[in-house]
Amino acid sequence: MKRIEKIQKGIAKNVNSNKGVRVPEQKKRTWLVVYGWAAGFGMTVAVSAYLGLRAGIWLDSQFGSRPFFLLFGTVLGLGFPFYGAYQKLEELRRSEKKPPKR
Repeated sequence: MKRIEKIQKGIAKNVNSNKGVRVPEQKKRTWLVVYGWAAGFGMTVAVSAYLGLRAGIWLDSQFGSRPFFLLFGTVLGLGFPFYGAYQKLEELRRSEKKPPKR
């Protein structure tokens, strides 16, 4: 048991030492923003596709048009998140082209 604790302390010491590679704080934040945006986009796609699918099934049951609303709802459910992502990327692209304020 003491040997394991000794190894754990040695690992913690090496991790916290200045010998390791340090990543600047700005770079860490940038990657967190990218990962957060990607995770949010994935959830948006999944939820909207599911809602479009369920709405299409419900509309098909109400009107008796079996595959039409199912396909239409799924396409809309998948289309909206990608359109939103396109708008967000265009906004980022436009903000990078603007000259810096003085």
